[in-house]
Amino acid sequence: MMNKLLTFPLTQNIEYCPISINNSVLKYNASMKGLPTIGQNHFDFICQSIKDEKDYILDFSNYNGGIDQNPIMLSTLANNHNVVVLSEEKLKDAFLNSGIGFYKEIGNIQGEKIYLTYFEENAQVISFIESLSLNNKGNIIDYFHRYVLTDFFMKDIEGNPIYSFEKGSLKYLESSNVYVNKYINVKSLFVDYKYVALIINDLKKLIDEHFQEINELVFLGVSNNGIILANLLAFEYQKEVQGLNRLGPIYCLDKENKKYDQFYNKKYLLISDVICMGGEYKMAKGIIDMLGGELVGGVSVVKIRDVYRNKKGSEKNRVYSLLEDINEIEIGGKKIDYKVFIDDCEE
Repeated sequence: MMNKLLTFPLTQNIEYCPISINNSVLKYNASMKGLPTIGQNHFDFICQSIKDEKDYILDFSNYNGGIDQNPIMLSTLANNHNVVVLSEEKLKDAFLNSGIGFYKEIGNIQGEKIYLTYFEENAQVISFIESLSLNNKGNIIDYFHRYVLTDFFMKDIEGNPIYSFEKGSLKYLESSNVYVNKYINVKSLFVDYKYVALIINDLKKLIDEHFQEINELVFLGVSNNGIILANLLAFEYQKEVQGLNRLGPIYCLDKENKKYDQFYNKKYLLISDVICMGGEYKMAKGIIDMLGGELVGGVSVVKIRDVYRNKKGSEKNRVYSLLEDINEIEIGGKKIDYKVFIDDCEE
């Protein structure tokens, strides 16, 4: 069992800690079962995990458990000069009613205001958060998570020269019949538990938001990475998961396999790592239709092109991603700059 606080680097000196994905860590350190109410022992653990040479953004938004608001407990956190807190109004008011800290409104989540509470003037962290809140699309917390994933993939590409391709040697994607100049390796995420926890947590939120019929759906994986993600999500939901062997990126269907009748009269949600031009989704939908089932939509970690943009109100082809645009976010003056070409010599 992991007993280390899960944090993500935003800059060389700033760490982001979403409390909502630290549930298992908090339960472990308090010897508890179920979603814990965050109390003094949790705050002590958080403070012990903080390193003096770093600044920390503790994100209490989206935490569905209780938070003890005893002034003595809150002061434990406030005594750390290198910590700021993101939260909804209730926790912000608890700090202020105890005479602790200062606050700024920085965004919202589905109409709920999100506040930055700080205990000492920390210009670097405050200005960094404010710059992200000004540039975000949608709610500020989602933007933080997209920023973390973009930063991960950018560093992964920069650290692996074989993931970048020059004109004349672009990488061919068989499922989409296009060439690309960068390789997004979602497998790299699987190496680090905290990134797995982040993407499973965020994919679950994406599913809950867009697929109210979740109880009727079976999770479907059609690639190696997709099947891993589908199984992890199936564990979270305690749901059935099925796979189509090697559908992406190379189409393969074993006609002798007698198990394909198990797809009849079921509704499926496709779980993918990367959606480029939608080839994997289209093949999965065609095969599921042929087998008598229904593919109602899909979720993925990254979507390169929004090939399923529908007319307002349309419920067809509901495909959603944690990173809807891999080139959206600029970090350190750079973007990933992922490009798609129709041939290997495209300018």
